[in-house]
Amino acid sequence: MLPIIMMGSMVGTLASITLPNLVLQFLLTLLMISLSVLAGLKGAGIYKKENIRLAAMRARDLPYDEYDEEMYRLQVERS
Repeated sequence: MLPIIMMGSMVGTLASITLPNLVLQFLLTLLMISLSVLAGLKGAGIYKKENIRLAAMRARDLPYDEYDEEMYRLQVERS
């Protein structure tokens, strides 16, 4: 196992033993909420990039395989 995973499991085990169940539940709930928000923000960013790419393709009437990747990269950098 990776050292970071082993350290995390050791800290988690110690926290499980020492902290009350209510505190653990609160901390895990905060962790899940923060991970959900981060995943949602990343998904929104990907959605925005895909829409920019689709709009550029539609403006040029190009099928996907003929689209210039360099032009796409420039448009994403501008936004």
